[in-house]
Order: sequence, then structure tokens, then C-alpha cells
Amino acid sequence: MSSGLVALVADEVSAGSTVLVAEVVGRDTAAIDLFAMRFGAVLERGAAERVRAGVKAVREAAKARREQKKAQLEATMETHGKALKQRLQRPAA
Repeated sequence: MSSGLVALVADEVSAGSTVLVAEVVGRDTAAIDLFAMRFGAVLERGAAERVRAGVKAVREAAKARREQKKAQLEATMETHGKALKQRLQRPAA
């Protein structure tokens, strides 16, 4: 579901729109259907476990991207720091 959830949001939700993910318990969908109709909302129903798995996958992917960017930044900082240290240690000519 992770790709399904991401695809739904990417393909169906326009910029500036709001997405609401809600877990609704019960068999009678009339109340939630009326609520959605009142606000012109589009409902996409899915099994709660699949949606949770999708949200978890998106969070994990975002975390992995952040960690990768952090590691790249740290490596760049270390390289620049070493270069600066070498320049500062050179004897003046």
C-alpha cells in the first residue's frame, strides 16, 4: 500500500489541498458519507492496516533520505575541514 498511498496523494491531490486520513470504525458508512458530501470531499477507503503500513513506509523512506543527506553533509564538512586545516598548517611564504 505504500506506493498506493503515495500514488494517490501524488496523483489525486492538487497543491494547496488538504488530505485527512481517519480511521472510522463501524459498518454504517452513511454518516461519514454525508459528512464528506457536505464538504465536497472525495473518500478513498482502504483497510486500516494497509494504510498504516503505507504511512509507515513513507515515514521510513523520509527518515532514510534525511539520514543519507546528513551523512553526505557530514562527509562534505569533514572534507572541507581537512582542506582548511591543511591550508592553515602550511608555512607562510
